[in-house]
Amino acid sequence: AQTRILFSRETAPGVREIFVVDYDGRNLRQITRNGSLNLIPRWSRDGDRLCYTSYWQGRQRLLVLDGRTGESGKVAEFGGLNFGADWGPGDDELVVTLTRDGNPEVYRINLDGTINARLTFSPAIDCSAVFDPTGNQVAWTSDRTGRPQLFRMSRDGTDRIRLTWEGSYNDNPAWSPKGDRIAYISRR
Repeated sequence: AQTRILFSRETAPGVREIFVVDYDGRNLRQITRNGSLNLIPRWSRDGDRLCYTSYWQGRQRLLVLDGRTGESGKVAEFGGLNFGADWGPGDDELVVTLTRDGNPEVYRINLDGTINARLTFSPAIDCSAVFDPTGNQVAWTSDRTGRPQLFRMSRDGTDRIRLTWEGSYNDNPAWSPKGDRIAYISRR
């Protein structure tokens, strides 16, 4: 019962800040205060840091906030989109969506922004990538079949398989702690 919920909330027109609240809705606390658009926050696996997409100072970038110091540092600021980070099991790697090579693709990057691997190669929109609990698999959303559906691949981008067949719009996969199930949003 010590779970906390991390989310983005509008604080003024065009401004969204990151907040955290206890599982029961109590102890609401504002985490960011940079007066810009801050989206898609994700806890590190150890719960000490969070990564989020921010439009701080007019550029879209991925930032990591250290919960112990309250300081944010830049992870990625490539040309185009930098969004939707999820932490690897060692909290030393992220899976993200970047448009640095044209359209949205899934990459694995280090916390210093160096790219370990580009995982998808498609003219489709590939996004919403998340590691499984072991870090050996990645689930993601792609519209390569015409409408957004969920897919799974190995951490190196091989062994891709489509996971969802029902619903006209499936997005935002989230692995269960055991890695045996994936929750997602579906339009039916």
